This record gives sequence, C-alpha cells and structure tokens, in this order.
Amino acid sequence: FTQEYILALNELNAGMEVVKKFIHSMHGPTGQCPHPRVLPNLVAVCLAAIYSCYEEFINSRDNSPSLKEIRNGCQQQCDRKPNLPLRLLHTSPDLVSQEATLTESRLKPVIVTSNEIHVEVERNNTTNQKMTANVGNDSEPNLIDCLMVSPTCSTMSIELSAQADRILGCYVEILKMLSDYDDWRPALASLLQPIPFPKEALAHEKFTKELKYVIQRFAEDPRQEVHSCLLSVRAGKDGWFQLYSPGGVACDDDGELFASMVHILMGSCYKTKKFLLSLAENKLGPCMLLALRGNQTMVEILCLMLEYNIIDNNDTQLQIISTLESTDVGKRMYEQLCDRQRELKELQRKGGPTRLTLPSKSTDADLA
Repeated sequence: FTQEYILALNELNAGMEVVKKFIHSMHGPTGQCPHPRVLPNLVAVCLAAIYSCYEEFINSRDNSPSLKEIRNGCQQQCDRKPNLPLRLLHTSPDLVSQEATLTESRLKPVIVTSNEIHVEVERNNTTNQKMTANVGNDSEPNLIDCLMVSPTCSTMSIELSAQADRILGCYVEILKMLSDYDDWRPALASLLQPIPFPKEALAHEKFTKELKYVIQRFAEDPRQEVHSCLLSVRAGKDGWFQLYSPGGVACDDDGELFASMVHILMGSCYKTKKFLLSLAENKLGPCMLLALRGNQTMVEILCLMLEYNIIDNNDTQLQIISTLESTDVGKRMYEQLCDRQRELKELQRKGGPTRLTLPSKSTDADLA
C-alpha cells in the first residue's frame, strides 16, 4: 500500500515536491526524528520497489536473491550458480549456437529479451576461460566477479520499461532525500552496507549513476559510523568502495568519488598497513593516475606505500617515485619522506644518537 501511495503522490502535478514534503512530514520538523522505525520502513519500501523494477527479469533468469533476501539485506547466493553471463547465454539454443561461433579475439553481442527488459551482454574469450574455470568452484563469489567488471570482462546494459523507469526514478530519489538528513544518515549507511540491491540493478548504469549521490553523501560525512559503511561488511565481500572505484561497475567519473572515499577513510582510523596493502594490490594504477593529476590524498597514499615498504617490486617502486616527482606536491612530499628516512637511518646506525631531546612545548605532531 505504501508503495502505491508514494507513486500516486509522484503522479501529481507537483511530482517529487509532494513526495519530498511527505518524507519531511515522516521525519518531523526537528533535527532528530522521534520515531526510530520510520527510516527502516521507508528503506524497506524503497528496496522492495527497486527490486520490483527488475523482478520479472530476475525471476525468468533465476540468478539473483529472492525478494525476502533482498528485504533482509542478504547478498547470499545460496545454491544458485554465480555466473550470471553463463546463465544468460545458455537460455536458448539460438544463444548457444551464437556462443559456439565466438572467435578468439572478437567481442560478440548477445541480446536477451524479457518482455519489457532488454539485456545486452558482450563478452570475450578471456572472460569465457575465466568463468569456465570457476564453474567447479563451490565457494561463494564476490559481487564484482558476478558483475564481471574487470577491464577485459564484458559489460552489461539494462533498459527498463517506461513504467519501471518511473518507479525506479521515484524511489532512488527518495533514497537521496533520506541521505540528506544528518540524523538518518548513520542508520541509512548501515542498512545499505551489505548492498541490498540485485546484481541487475548494480549493472544498470542509470541506477548506479543516480545512487552515486547517496554514496557521495556517505563519503562526505566525517562520522566514522557513516563512512566506514562504504567498505564491505566482512572480508571477501564487496562494498560500495569497490563498486565506485576505478574498474568497478559503477565508476563513471575517472576516480573522483574513489579519491573522496579514500580521503575520508584515511582521515579516520583506516590509515593502516592492511588498507594500504589492499590499495597496492587492487588499485595501484588508479592511485598513480590520480596522483599524476595532483590529487594530494593519492600522493600521500603513494608516499605511505614507500615508507611502509608495501611495494616489494623495485620497478614498481621506481614508477611510484617517478609519479611523485612529476608534480610539485608529489615532489615536496617525497623529499619530506626522504628526509625522514635519512634521519631514521642516522638514529639506527651504530654509534648514532642514543638520546632524543625535544623542546619544552613539543606536541605529538613533533614526534610524527
């Protein structure tokens, strides 16, 4: 009933303005909403409505969590086969015959029609080999692998019907409104942290582009309880940080949002060797590219990788140094790093200083 009521409000002349007033009335005029169940109920309505936009296609392919699982924020794949593209390609004899003619170096588009939804899947031989090797693996795949978002993997574009498109636009807009309330943002970030949307929604460019506003709001919030929800809920799972980073299925801004997320996380309690190691293994290229553009956060990241000996390969270290010396801010921070390392070696050498003397009004910053 609530879904239909909100959609009816959206169909009025004022459209989203009426919906916005409705959301504001649900929150209340004060800075703190007095009703703790309002936000979870609104989020549940939004998730169910967004799921319904892709439900016919999902049910016909049987490759995503059920509606009950979505409402519970569950991303478990249970016993379903994880390889979405393989399911799409083997739904009819025609598609099987098309796949058999796929050449080694040529991308082949395949159109799958499900009444109101058209899905185009492009894949290459490298992806085919990778996915075939994973068929016998019983472990649960992560979301990025299911969406196939690596540079050599295929891309998926989804087109909804006009009605489904209106529903999607309405409820994504409501999620944006919810993220604008400071008191609701921590709970909203927590509810969305396990990524409660089906793979089809995350592969839909319009959806991820509109939802980007919500993720940006999380990345701008200085509260750790909010921006920590950008990361995955546990090891082995993908979070919004992975989806909106370069190479992720939702990244469309050359890493600007990625840089914002890294900045807020590094300013919190994630300035750790483990986090830097993860960036070095998965996002070193984007970090270097953004550093070349003068992004100070990425320059600091590269300097920390050198200082903490995150990078073992000498050639990679030289590339990082060359990247740092290509910009003024990078050159300055690298020189400061070299000065600190020289001072450290002087302290560590045999016969070196044995006492450390500081001015009387020294602070913790003097020891950094």
